[in-house]
Amino acid sequence: MLFISSGNYNAELCSSNSGDILIVGASNSLDQRASFSAYGGMLDLLAPGQSITTTHSSGNNAYVTYSGTSYSAPMAGALAAY
Repeated sequence: MLFISSGNYNAELCSSNSGDILIVGASNSLDQRASFSAYGGMLDLLAPGQSITTTHSSGNNAYVTYSGTSYSAPMAGALAAY
């Protein structure tokens, strides 16, 4: 199974989907689709993707908050592996 990000362009997905691929959109803290996440019938599921706390690559051991479907797909894949 392959988990891929739906995209951050607030538009409907129009491409076809294979049975071996799950397209993951981003959800917000209210478990609703994040405003930037793609949507539509091709979207398989939502996972956390808005205001995700992570480390910053600047080397100063800082934590920052980012948003995007690139955070959602790995979270969904990790849950499936669990």
